[in-house]
Amino acid sequence: MTKNILVIFDCDGVLVDSEIIACSLRVKQLNKLGIRISLEDFISHFSGKKPEDTEELIEDRYNIKLPVDYHTSHKNRLLDSYKNNLKAIKDIDLVLKNYGFKAVASNGNLEKINTALSLTELDQYFDTKNIFSAEMVEKPKPSPDLYLYVCEKMGVEPENSLIIEDSISGLQAAQDAGIPAIAFTAGSHFLTKEQSDLLKTENYLSMIDNSKELEAFIKSYKN
Repeated sequence: MTKNILVIFDCDGVLVDSEIIACSLRVKQLNKLGIRISLEDFISHFSGKKPEDTEELIEDRYNIKLPVDYHTSHKNRLLDSYKNNLKAIKDIDLVLKNYGFKAVASNGNLEKINTALSLTELDQYFDTKNIFSAEMVEKPKPSPDLYLYVCEKMGVEPENSLIIEDSISGLQAAQDAGIPAIAFTAGSHFLTKEQSDLLKTENYLSMIDNSKELEAFIKSYKN
């Protein structure tokens, strides 16, 4: 891979297998509130979005008002669940340890990102100044703001970057930022082929479902 190509990784579902945990918790909470939704349906409609945006979409879709403490309750339960259940995406360390010029860009808040990376010991592969959250920009993904902000801070033109994403909103953000992207489907939240097929509506260089193929792609990219 050309030395000056910046590889930007989404966090949830790309580096850590957290989407399945977060979505499962959401479904359980909503079921308790009388909202019947399957895990597959929830993932298809809400995965990859900023937590606050997810909650707003839930309220709009089901014409309800979530409890005042819903956001804080979900956040606390999620962090507790991370401690017992969170794992890195299989073999993603093989990708990370071979490339120095990289960053993380997530719709999650910095506390959640840093907790996830620390619990999975992936924090060793990233300089803290190269970890970016949607908290740092005006609009989260699918807006391109976060990815453009990362490029600006890292001193790289968008076309000299490569994004690794697992969601429609993330791939839309990459496209609107003018940055080539990989649709990465190694996470456990891709429960069926139909769910990975949903990403086919977006533009990307390739769809890859395992870390070893991702490593090979990045290694050969723009060589």
